[in-house]
Amino acid sequence: MWLVAQEEMDFFREAENIRTIRRNNEGVQYVYCPRVYDELTTKNVLVMEYIGGFELNNTEEMRRQGYNVHEVCTKFINNYIKQFAEDRFFHADPHPGNVHIWDGRIVCLDLGMMGTLTERERKLVGQAVTGVARGDVGLCRDAVMGLGEFRGKADKRQLYRDIEDLLDQYG
Repeated sequence: MWLVAQEEMDFFREAENIRTIRRNNEGVQYVYCPRVYDELTTKNVLVMEYIGGFELNNTEEMRRQGYNVHEVCTKFINNYIKQFAEDRFFHADPHPGNVHIWDGRIVCLDLGMMGTLTERERKLVGQAVTGVARGDVGLCRDAVMGLGEFRGKADKRQLYRDIEDLLDQYG
C-alpha cells in the first residue's frame, strides 16, 4: 500500500501518465486530459491547465446543460473498455471526482494511479466481459481463475456460485 501511495505522489510519473492517456485518445474527440505545464512541474508539484465542469455522476447538471446522459455514460464506458482492451493502460481510480464533464468532453483527472495489463491479462479480461454479456458463468469463472492469485486451494464451487449470483443480480 505504501508503494502505491508513493507512486501516486510522484508527479513526474503522473505527468507521464497524463501524456500517455492524451496520446492514447488523440483520435477520440469526446475524451480529454488536462495539459501539463512541464516547465513548472516537479516531483512534488504538478501544474496543469484548469479544468472546470462537473462530476460524471451529476446527471441533473448534465441534463440542465443539454447533455444526453445515456450517450455520455455509454461513451465513458466505451472509452474505459478501450483503455483495457486496446491500450492495456487504464485509469485505476475512475470515481466521479476523477472524471468530469467539461466543454463537451469527458475529462480524466488524477492519473496518479494507473493499471497496465499484459496481453494475456487483456485476453482474460475480454473473456470475463464476454462471459458477463452472455451470462456464461463458466467463462467468467475461468477468466477470474486465470487472473487471480490464490493462496492455498481455491474453492471453485463457491466462486462459481458467487459469479452466478453476481450475474443474476447485475447481468
